Amino acid sequence: MRRDSPLTGRETAGRIAWLLAGRPLVVSVILGTGIIILNLGETPVSLLPLYLLIGASCALSIGSWLALLMGVSALGTLYVQLVADIVLETGIIHFTGGPESSFSLLYFLTIICGSIVFSVRGGLVMACLSGLAYGLLLWGERSGVMPFAAGLTALDMPGAHIFLRAYLHVLFFFLVAALSGYLSERLRVSGVELKQIVRELHEARLTTDDILQNMGSGLVTVDLDGKIVYFNRNAELLLECAGRLHHDEVLGAELPERVAPFRDHLMSVVRDGTEEVRAEVDIQTEGGSTRSLGLSTTVLYDREGRRHGAMAVFRDITQVKEIEERLRLADRMAALGELAAGIAHEIRNPMGSIRGCIEMLADDLQLRGEHKRLMELIIKESDRLNDTIDNFLRFARSTPPAFYDVDISGVVDDAIRLAEAHPAYRNEIRVECAVSSRPIHLEADPERVRQALFNLLLNAFRAIKGSGTVRIEVSVSPDESALVIACEDDGVGISPEEHPRIFEPFYSGSGEGTGLGLAIVHRIVEEHGGTISVESKPNEYTRFVLALPLTRREAFAQIGDSES
Repeated sequence: MRRDSPLTGRETAGRIAWLLAGRPLVVSVILGTGIIILNLGETPVSLLPLYLLIGASCALSIGSWLALLMGVSALGTLYVQLVADIVLETGIIHFTGGPESSFSLLYFLTIICGSIVFSVRGGLVMACLSGLAYGLLLWGERSGVMPFAAGLTALDMPGAHIFLRAYLHVLFFFLVAALSGYLSERLRVSGVELKQIVRELHEARLTTDDILQNMGSGLVTVDLDGKIVYFNRNAELLLECAGRLHHDEVLGAELPERVAPFRDHLMSVVRDGTEEVRAEVDIQTEGGSTRSLGLSTTVLYDREGRRHGAMAVFRDITQVKEIEERLRLADRMAALGELAAGIAHEIRNPMGSIRGCIEMLADDLQLRGEHKRLMELIIKESDRLNDTIDNFLRFARSTPPAFYDVDISGVVDDAIRLAEAHPAYRNEIRVECAVSSRPIHLEADPERVRQALFNLLLNAFRAIKGSGTVRIEVSVSPDESALVIACEDDGVGISPEEHPRIFEPFYSGSGEGTGLGLAIVHRIVEEHGGTISVESKPNEYTRFVLALPLTRREAFAQIGDSES
């Protein structure tokens, strides 16, 4: 890049356009004012040359515009324009008095324009050309080579005075060129530095904003009036408020009522100035479910140490809480399993002896009436206690499952037949089964999978009061990595209060059974590396969904992940 032409591209084109657009206006104003003044003078002066010069100046500007539109070099066009301006200015001086003309100051405009576009060297070149043109004009008029304009007479001015006038003009030409070139260069350097600073600030802002916008947590900052100062994309996603948050708007007016706990928590920090490293709030999603947010709040201070706002960083910890709850449940189940195993072994043997003795007594005594009913009740309750002990043993069983290649359709059919033979089944209940037409095989313990489905069916039978339907759906997950079994009934459903406890041992919402059925299902699913979920709406439906890995490799991988 040349030092005398520091401008290129868009910047050069912009300055040239400014000069071309402004020069006809400046020339017209200056010459128009001069024409008015000359008309007021006592000595008549021919104004036709001045009008012609104004027209020539405008025509020159139009020609330069056309040259630019035709693709001619912008710098070359401007050089021609400035040299032509010097010629026009020399003509104006000649037709307005020669050495006595006040329009010699027009040279300064051309010199300044050359400095603006071409820096110091451009100004000096224009100063040399201006000085040369002015000197030749004075010499031509003094020597008679160039006659004076009509209406003007040659002044009786000594040659020394004319030389002094030319010398002073040239001196000031170079002085103006140097000063304007220096100022133009400083302005250019300052502009470059300013652009660099703006660019760096913009890049720094982009870097910071990119980090905040792409961080995994939501971020909301408010001032002391509760107005939103900043928020990122994840804040909108977690709060489900995309397009609703706006800067300088009050947080309380922007957030819907379903996220009021979050809003109230952050506003309390603004109001009280208390920080919390870890807090939890529950909000409602647009779908009506509950979302848990892990929240960290910080009070913001200015440089003088005065509070001027608060910031909240938060993330979705719903799944984390579910995992923690499953781990707590697994710990409780492990402890209760050991207890159940000990109790079962201590009770089962004497209970068998007691039941045998009771049956012998019932046969020998030939009881009747109330006594016979009481004896049958003892036998019935002893059978129920034996069933409870069997459930204890199944729940406490510590042996790993025996994996085989299993056709799931046969396992489902067996579970349905066993369940329909149980006393909990009634004729008013209809069982529907939908299994894929193609065989579905998985590596699993068929006995334990059958037990899990059997317990789910019994749980569904007990939930149906009167007539109803139980639907079993068996399919493969979209990624073909897991078997999905859904068991849905249209019974009484599960209340929100009961939902967290349904897999706890010995908990029975209906009051029927031992309360170990769903706990056993949960244990079996975990042993196979699968997952179990439940959806329910009171008095409408309950749907359990089991997802079991199709292969042992996937099952062990899932078990390893859950343990870690």
